[in-house]
Formats: sequence, structure tokens, C-alpha cells
Amino acid sequence: MKEQLEPVFVRSKQKIEYGDDKYTPAQLLSQRINNQREQGWWFPAGDPEFWKFSDKLLIKGGKALDLGLGFGKSAFFFAINGMNVTGYETSQPAIKVVKSLKQIFNLPIEIKEEDFAAADLGKNIYDTVFLAQTLVHSPSEEAAFELINKAIKALKPCGRIWIRTSGIYDGA
Repeated sequence: MKEQLEPVFVRSKQKIEYGDDKYTPAQLLSQRINNQREQGWWFPAGDPEFWKFSDKLLIKGGKALDLGLGFGKSAFFFAINGMNVTGYETSQPAIKVVKSLKQIFNLPIEIKEEDFAAADLGKNIYDTVFLAQTLVHSPSEEAAFELINKAIKALKPCGRIWIRTSGIYDGA
């Protein structure tokens, strides 16, 4: 993908630990939102569907709900494009990275450090809800459908829900 998001990068030499290495805030955020390879889609760079359907998923000044925040690739895409994001996550290494980048870049991301399956997501709050590889962590098919129902209830009327999950052909 030739098109790249270019946020105003903080010229900080501070390093943030990610995996087995350390990166500047600019390097780490760039990895989260831009495709770093010329051919194919590099999954950690964000979901290609976000780019393709951004006119339907992005609501400037709107609210987005990320169920399974992880290291923030989805949340950063929506926050940089003008949405206020609420994300649920329990992994402390992931939360640490997202908090660091959120603070450094002053991004509108609220992190809920709790299990989204047990949380009250509210009703009619969000313009966009996304579940990116979230359902693969459900203990059962019933639990996955319960989560989808909660996500739908959290949407405003005419809101959008985006779901990406592995299937039997993905080796999951």
C-alpha cells in the first residue's frame, strides 16, 4: 500500500520496549499504522479493510470501541483519524506499549484494563465497534455470540461493527 499515514512524530529519543527490542515512539507508532512491506499485507501494520472501508468506519469526532486492544494497531488507526477510542485489554505488556504511545502522541484512547467479556459495554454509545482476532479467544461458540450481541447493543443506531477472525482455513 503506497498511501501512508504520517502523524506529527515526537522527536523523542526515549525507547519503548516491544518484543525483544526497543523502539523510539515514532518507529513504534509507524509500525502500528503503516504497511512496511511493498508486497503483501503485513498483518501488524493494521487491517487492510480499515483502509478500504474507512469512509464507512471512520466518523470524525465519533466513538470507537476496540474489544481486544492488544498492542493498539486498530486503536491507533482510528484515533489518528479523529475518533475517540475505548479499548479493553488485560495483557500488561500490551497495555504498557499503548499507554506510552497514547501519552507521547496525546491520542484519544481510553484503556479499560478488564476482561471485555465480563464488562458492561453500555448501550447506544459507539459509532464503530471492532473485534480484530477477538473471537478466537472465546471459550465457546456461545460465548462468542454473546460478545457479538453485547457489541451490537453498544453501537449507536446505524453504527458499524467490524469483525475479523480466524477460520478453519487459517490454521486456527
